[in-house]
Amino acid sequence: RVYNVGQRRAEEAAFYAELGYEEAADMIRRHPAQAMGLAVGVGVLIGLLIARR
Repeated sequence: RVYNVGQRRAEEAAFYAELGYEEAADMIRRHPAQAMGLAVGVGVLIGLLIARR
């Protein structure tokens, strides 16, 4: 029973992960410049955080 519940949860998680991936890919296709700007911004932020250590 516990195995079945775990298996169902894993299948649900995989389904929602795929759905999220498809949504993100669609958003990037519709707004490539904004997606690139966001990626650059996140990269700069991570770079600044790493450089401060």
